[in-house]
Amino acid sequence: MDRARKIIALSLVAVFLVTVTVFAAVKGLSSKVSFNGTRGSAWIYWANHTSPRQGYILNSKNQKIIIFRANKPQKIYKKNNTKYGYYKYLFNMSAHKPGNYKLVTYLETSPGWEWYEGERVITPFKYTGGTYLQYHSTKVIRNNNGDLMQRLYFKRNNARGKGLHFQIFNNKNQLLRTYNFKSGNSNQWFCFDWNGWAGKNAARRSPRGVYTVKYWVDGRSPRTAKFRLAL
Repeated sequence: MDRARKIIALSLVAVFLVTVTVFAAVKGLSSKVSFNGTRGSAWIYWANHTSPRQGYILNSKNQKIIIFRANKPQKIYKKNNTKYGYYKYLFNMSAHKPGNYKLVTYLETSPGWEWYEGERVITPFKYTGGTYLQYHSTKVIRNNNGDLMQRLYFKRNNARGKGLHFQIFNNKNQLLRTYNFKSGNSNQWFCFDWNGWAGKNAARRSPRGVYTVKYWVDGRSPRTAKFRLAL
């Protein structure tokens, strides 16, 4: 009897390993994970699948870090007599490091069959980290007109399409200049130049010395850094 049970169990495991995993290359199936900062949005679009789906996210060590309850399709489409289920999952990766992850979804299981993940879909994705802006350094440069400029460099991440804001203060905490930009490429260095003048109507250039730059990206709290004006 024990032997028969073992054979049945091994057979079920074999069926499980062969049939439960379905990758996004399957016809009629597409899936994608995208991010806005730390907030992730995943969707699955699958033909002839409209039943509730559960899921989870695995890290690089195959540990479950986020678990989704059974999720009915947000929408059901019909095209050429075929029904398509559209599933959406929202999550936040702020507590996790940048790296490679996997979204795994599967059909809702019956009580007692929690170990069986029916029709599993695996969607690998890369998390590059949250939105941030970080002061790095400064140096004196000469622009195309031959004028000396103070160039300030910043690291940025996941800032595409967001506003980048900068304010320069003197040692008396007086606001001298304000700059606002819209971020393009989200994961490259960003820099801007200051000629040392407080504005068009300033009587003279600001003297050499230590100044403060206050900076922030949309949705994040401002930060400050000291730099030396050397023009």
